[in-house]
Amino acid sequence: MSADFRPDFLFGAATAATQVEGGDHHNTWYAWARKPGRIKDGTTPARATDHWHRYPEDFDLLAEMGLTTYRLGLEWSRIEPQPGVFNKEAMAHYRDMLLKLQEKGIEPLVTLFHFSLPLWFARYGGFEQPESVTIFERYVRFVVGELGDLVSQWITINEPNVYAVEGFYFGHFPPGKKDFPLTLLVLKHLALAHIKAYRAIHEGRIQHATPTMVGVAHHVRVFEACNKLNLADHAAAKTMKYLFQDAIIECMATGTLVSPIGHNAPLGTGCFQDFIGINYYTRSAVSAKGFSD
Repeated sequence: MSADFRPDFLFGAATAATQVEGGDHHNTWYAWARKPGRIKDGTTPARATDHWHRYPEDFDLLAEMGLTTYRLGLEWSRIEPQPGVFNKEAMAHYRDMLLKLQEKGIEPLVTLFHFSLPLWFARYGGFEQPESVTIFERYVRFVVGELGDLVSQWITINEPNVYAVEGFYFGHFPPGKKDFPLTLLVLKHLALAHIKAYRAIHEGRIQHATPTMVGVAHHVRVFEACNKLNLADHAAAKTMKYLFQDAIIECMATGTLVSPIGHNAPLGTGCFQDFIGINYYTRSAVSAKGFSD
């Protein structure tokens, strides 16, 4: 089976910094994994695949496969190890990574937040706190000021719904809480943080000739009624879809906070996405009594 693609179609691969870099001990996932019983086999991101040191080899492999784009994440805790204190050495390292991608004709797509927080930010309360919006904006403005000449495509936040639900409703991710109102509050702050970041990235790259593209990588799944003849199951599937993905996508795209995440448009309305990123893994069968993947 073959398919025709436009000449400018980009084939690529993607990673998250915490999953591949190794060597950073100041992020929430490193601390989480070190607690006995958190990870079944005791695995930690302490070494991961050592991408921090082996990225030249990894980029050679990308080029050998003929890939033309690479989505990479930045580790916030490396860049801002203390509040308002930025690590120039870390930025020089990321800059070298981007330059090597450029040499190989591979376009970077940079993710600014992919589930992992600096420990100092988490201790402050992370995205539970209203001030998190301006703290994230500060980090974004610094990064764009350092790397904006090499990167035109940006993802502000990876899967905000997964981060909020797993960390604050099910308790499977750091910080391991189970609080539905808090889940909604975190989603609200993530939406506002994205809008601030969207504007900051465009403002930071205004002098560059290449078009600036900013979006969110959304986790999107299909919700289906377990019993297609059962109206209650259909209503449950529709409700789950709205709560899990539709509401947060609307908030981030337009600036209008919709129920149950919030109300009004505290940062103004507009279009805060130049593209829509979609991560699709599975679907859920929903009944009025619950759901299953």
